[in-house]
Amino acid sequence: MALTETEIKRLAWLAKLKFTEEELAVLTEDMAEIIEFADTINASVGTLPAGNDFARVCEFDDLRKDEVQESNLSEEVTSNIEAEDGFFPVRRRSL
Repeated sequence: MALTETEIKRLAWLAKLKFTEEELAVLTEDMAEIIEFADTINASVGTLPAGNDFARVCEFDDLRKDEVQESNLSEEVTSNIEAEDGFFPVRRRSL
């Protein structure tokens, strides 16, 4: 699927870009190459064997158990500062 010069002009107009006729010709060729490359990638991805899951890098059993643990206890977090009701005091800064 190649873009026509008219479509490139429309995209440029939508993006509020201005090109000379020479720049438009080069841009049209470049966009055609980019779209051809994307089509090549899409075609090759579509031919992968079913069942391949490249996102998985380890088996489910290899993961740690999901257990609730206490963390960020307010007293521990604010133990080295003068906390106000469990909150960090912050000075206001006027501009």
